[in-house]
Amino acid sequence: TGVEESSDDERQGILDNMGADAKRMVTHIRMGRTSEFKDQVAADPEIVMRTVDGEGNTLLHMAVREGKKNIVKELLRHQDKLDPLTRNKEGLNALDIAKHYHFVELAEYLLQKAPLLSDAPSPSQRAAAEAHLEAVAAKKATAAKMRQDARQKRLDSKKEVQVAAGTVDGADGGRLGGADGGLVQDVIQHKRSWKQTHAGTLGAPLGLKEAAVDVLLKRLQPAPPGPDPREAPALIARMRELEEG
Repeated sequence: TGVEESSDDERQGILDNMGADAKRMVTHIRMGRTSEFKDQVAADPEIVMRTVDGEGNTLLHMAVREGKKNIVKELLRHQDKLDPLTRNKEGLNALDIAKHYHFVELAEYLLQKAPLLSDAPSPSQRAAAEAHLEAVAAKKATAAKMRQDARQKRLDSKKEVQVAAGTVDGADGGRLGGADGGLVQDVIQHKRSWKQTHAGTLGAPLGLKEAAVDVLLKRLQPAPPGPDPREAPALIARMRELEEG
């Protein structure tokens, strides 16, 4: 059985679901704060037994994963509160994790202090781990399928709007040209004439309209790689609405 790698977001989510004291313990481990860790254990020895994340990882699993040998040593002094042979939901004990991350010295130390860590998992432990990994894989596959379906739905919806507006005919066309290109030039010329006619007399509403028309023109005026034919008809229609409104 291999180690199921957790993303930073997943690990943060696990931490968010813990109580304040447990969060501090995990933070001490990640930051290598051995003195603070010892002080918290001394103040509340039961926290060593209570702190287990949603994946069944004990503080020993976490300390080994981070390669914090001094904290591992401290935890192994509390075997009356924390069984070093405990396996997480993936069926992994602390030694399995040390080997996975190639912490050779740490693995040797664990074996010295808890030789039974080298024992294989029982049939029931192996079956439980396999069932858990299958459930995790199914959950991830479902989430990936939902994201893919949502993305496709957005793409289909966008295409339907474009087809309904006549901006595409089901296949991408070339860049804007021909009648549409001439229409853009007509609008640009009309915009210049309109601006000259109203020069010095534009009130706030007309000024806002002019700004809006300018924004649309920038999206339509030829410039490498040129205007997008799928946007042109809708933009031109909106520009005319602004000018004629």
